[in-house]
Amino acid sequence: MTPLLKRLVILQVFFLIYEKCINDNKINDFYDILKSHTCDENLADELYDFIPEICAETVFTNIPYPDNFLISIKGNTVDCFKTQLYSYSIIYDALFDNLTEEVLNDVKKVRDTLVMNSSVYSIVSQLFDKGYTFERLSEVKFMTVHNMNDDYVLR
Repeated sequence: MTPLLKRLVILQVFFLIYEKCINDNKINDFYDILKSHTCDENLADELYDFIPEICAETVFTNIPYPDNFLISIKGNTVDCFKTQLYSYSIIYDALFDNLTEEVLNDVKKVRDTLVMNSSVYSIVSQLFDKGYTFERLSEVKFMTVHNMNDDYVLR
């Protein structure tokens, strides 16, 4: 199996595990279950951190998202362009091929739960509490920070 095909299959596994954890009320166990199925802790970190943010970007389209984000490893922060990380591009491109009714029983529930677990959603919720409207989100400027495990390796 080529590395690209392996990542696409793992992305499908991500969604199936996520949906099962939601349905079984075991969402707090999701990360550990994901790690055990990917056999690649770096990839598990990337899937776990990137997918909710990518989903949120597709929901909150009024926000001007930067082309870069920060990755925090062992308290050190690295500024990365999204196109620099091989996995990010694959995850982004393959995400919506797998977030379908052919793969999942309840696509909306899975997507909505992913969005609610994103930092973007947290920020938007705080802005709505302060009186912002959906239209005013275009005024927002922020940088996403992905906190990875201490053993994470940029690749």
